[in-house]
Amino acid sequence: MNFLKTIVWPSLMLLEPEYRRKGLFLIPFLLLQSLLDVLSVASFAPMALLIVRPESIRVNNFLLRFYEAFSFENQQSFALAGVAAIAFFFLVKHGISIAITGVKARYAFGVSAFLSQRMLDHFMDLPYPEYSDLQSSLEQVKIAHLPVSFANNILLALMTLLTEGLILLIMLISLIIYDWRSAIFLMIIIVPAIVFYRIIKKRLSTINHSLKTNYPGLIHHVLQLFENFIEINLYQKKEYFIKKVRQLTHELHQSQVLQSILQANSFRLFETTAAIGLCLLILYSVMVQTSPETTVVLLGLYTAAGFRAVPSFNRIFVAFLQIKTNEHVLTGLAKFKIQKEETGPPLPVHFNSTLELNDISFRFPEKPVILGHLSMTITKGQRIALTGPSGAGKTTLLLVVMRFLKQTQGEIRVDGIPLEDQHLISWRKHLAYVPQHPVILDGSLIENIAFGIDPEKADKEKIAELLRILDLGAWLAELPDGLMTRFGERGIKLSGGQRQRLAIARALYSDADLLLFDEATSQVDAVTEKEVHEALKASAHRNKTLILVTHRQSSLHFFDKVFQLQEGQILESKPESSHA
Repeated sequence: MNFLKTIVWPSLMLLEPEYRRKGLFLIPFLLLQSLLDVLSVASFAPMALLIVRPESIRVNNFLLRFYEAFSFENQQSFALAGVAAIAFFFLVKHGISIAITGVKARYAFGVSAFLSQRMLDHFMDLPYPEYSDLQSSLEQVKIAHLPVSFANNILLALMTLLTEGLILLIMLISLIIYDWRSAIFLMIIIVPAIVFYRIIKKRLSTINHSLKTNYPGLIHHVLQLFENFIEINLYQKKEYFIKKVRQLTHELHQSQVLQSILQANSFRLFETTAAIGLCLLILYSVMVQTSPETTVVLLGLYTAAGFRAVPSFNRIFVAFLQIKTNEHVLTGLAKFKIQKEETGPPLPVHFNSTLELNDISFRFPEKPVILGHLSMTITKGQRIALTGPSGAGKTTLLLVVMRFLKQTQGEIRVDGIPLEDQHLISWRKHLAYVPQHPVILDGSLIENIAFGIDPEKADKEKIAELLRILDLGAWLAELPDGLMTRFGERGIKLSGGQRQRLAIARALYSDADLLLFDEATSQVDAVTEKEVHEALKASAHRNKTLILVTHRQSSLHFFDKVFQLQEGQILESKPESSHA
């Protein structure tokens, strides 16, 4: 009952109704597979009976019907036909089993793919404050590992328990009906399995805990090694960082070795127990002095049943071990049940004239106020600079405008209309954002600028023109593969200034109405920054609005308005008149 509560029921709850229906549709195929496996064992019984008792053809109604129906000439031709029929049956059974196994695998890994997608959706729909608290490397491990582990170690293992359990049940019932003695001695196998499980129960919990904590931890620390390659080698701290990886690898190795030993030795346990049962059956036959023919038939039935039962017991036990050592997968996946808040149908929003921030305040729960009663009005086409010391709330203000953070007080109005959650999809279509440290995809130049657009559908001429405007035209001409050049993971082969200018090109390519730049030119020299500002100034003439966070006083004359943030408050100052 506890197994149903902790394993079976949570597994069902992870499945959407569609996959539950598919699972029910799969059950008849699993039953068919079990029945065919039982019949494969039973098919040898008539041949064994015929060898031990040749006269059984005449006295056994079942054999006699077949013998007379096909008008066999003698016992040899009947035996030959029987052997051929058994061989043909095994070939057919094998083909059907392969097909059913394929159906099972496609179902299990279809569920895995669905769960991966659900986890990705959950991750991408997280509120920004929750996202910022995550350890991204651990989340990556979960998305890559948990769904596959669920398919392999939970779902397929449960199917194995069902099919092999049915096989054993049908075999035992058949043996009891035919000769209860064979069934009794075969059931002896169950006893050591129960004792063995009682002994290793705590070790299974240890393995489960190790796989839950050490595997994600190992991936996390390995990623840290790669991400801090320069610093680790520069400060000669390789041994310090590798020590933790080595420790986690050792602990994980120990758990995996123990798991492998338990799984591998379970077959030996059942094999030995089956042999003991056979010895007891022989001893029983000798003590009660059964006839040689009866003894041979009895031993033949036991051997035939044991030939199929021992693998079944082993598969059940191994499947049970898989489930118990991966129980953490269920609790891990249960956290990703998506429950979206009902916000109503999406509503359009148009940015044609003004963006107003009225009495905006923001603070994280139980944290100091970051923005306090801030108000400002931006007219479309204006170039706005945000200045102020670090921690004044400049980046927070941009995140509020983009609706990744929701103000705790006040409202944002676009063309006089209050911005609500239902406007989110439409509003973000008006926005482009360049952070101080932009993300560069591990892809080609064209993929990084035409962000999320198939390279074949991207406007290559527009990209080349943007690169020229941003003083990257000569650089582009020198690239070995032009727009298809790749720059390594996270743009490792690019300078900080090149990364920033590519991100600006990405923002301009999107043709958004409102450009939000957070220290987007902090890593370029003054001459390049001037060229970038000239390009942005030109974009403003195309009715593009720019809000740029900057610390450089020398660039303020490019802007129509300058707002200074201090301790969450905003002050407006006029830029130098020389910008005109």
